[in-house]
Amino acid sequence: MENEEERGSMAAFDKNLKIGEMEFEKIPPILRAVLMSDGTVTKILEAYYWEPIQVKRLLHVEHPAEKDIPPLEIKAGDSVLHRRVLMQGLVSNQIYGQAESFICAGRLWPGIRDDLLQGRLGIGELLRDKRMETYREVLAYESGSAGEWGADLNCRKEDRMITRSYRIIAGGKPSLFIIDRFPIRHFETKI
Repeated sequence: MENEEERGSMAAFDKNLKIGEMEFEKIPPILRAVLMSDGTVTKILEAYYWEPIQVKRLLHVEHPAEKDIPPLEIKAGDSVLHRRVLMQGLVSNQIYGQAESFICAGRLWPGIRDDLLQGRLGIGELLRDKRMETYREVLAYESGSAGEWGADLNCRKEDRMITRSYRIIAGGKPSLFIIDRFPIRHFETKI
């Protein structure tokens, strides 16, 4: 018979895993893989859909934080780089998701900080290419309607969407807080 510790360690692999009201077994397998991954989302999507994924910038501005951002341990008024990008297939033009990031640029290596400020590549690609050691900590998964994000995600407001928020620890400090948004219907069939 399993003890409490063994049951707890197996929970992440339970086909009936529920986080909040979300039932992971009902999510398309590729989206489950993306959500549970701590790697570069664009590379997973490229491998599965067999097309390059472009990171299309919608917002990219450095400014004082309007309010406290607890996952980054920063206060209102501290400098933050705010980015919003789409993950879009270069061939199909399919929008797979959106990522919104709040970044403490001063906590990153100068080369990464400069590239982020210039908006050259996606965050995951920069961290990988610069070989910066990081740790990703998933903070929450949520399921709901696309709502106001529907227009950016090329879906209806009432379409179901999964949101994952996580932070990236670099140099022992929380440096990036990221919210990924994925419309479920875009993952229900392989293009």
